[in-house]
Amino acid sequence: CINISNDEERKTFCGTFEYMAPEIINGATYKFSTDIWSLGVLLYEMTHGYSPFIVKDKDKDPRDELFENIKNRNYTINKKLSNNCMDLIDKLLTTNIQERLNIEDIFTHPWIIENQMEMINILNRLNPSASEKKILVSLSNKGPLQRVKPQLNNNYEYDNDVINDNLG
Repeated sequence: CINISNDEERKTFCGTFEYMAPEIINGATYKFSTDIWSLGVLLYEMTHGYSPFIVKDKDKDPRDELFENIKNRNYTINKKLSNNCMDLIDKLLTTNIQERLNIEDIFTHPWIIENQMEMINILNRLNPSASEKKILVSLSNKGPLQRVKPQLNNNYEYDNDVINDNLG
């Protein structure tokens, strides 16, 4: 069982700079919410094709500028994205930890809900051998993931009965 609400505090300065949450850069203690920030960076990259926190000033130390961009949320978002997608990115890349989405809110966000079947179809196309078991991903508005059971063939089955109805 994976504990997705790990409240253990950490204070290590580690990770890929572009994915670091502001609290890590500031040297504060942090929890699981830093991973939520990194997910926001990843979603931004997937929808834009590049990192949200671009370094432009050639006269500055690139790491200093990158860290300032992260701490100040200095990024632009493509207005051609759906409102729900822009909203999700914005709520993942929130510098205030208390305002940043938690894992449950991500799974029930409208952009995730409206795209859940397409995500499942993509996962199944990527791993056709899982067609008998299906790769189950619980992204429904009935609740977040409860437990993850690793399967022998490296597929993951999410232990929520919600998605079974949608997979047919």
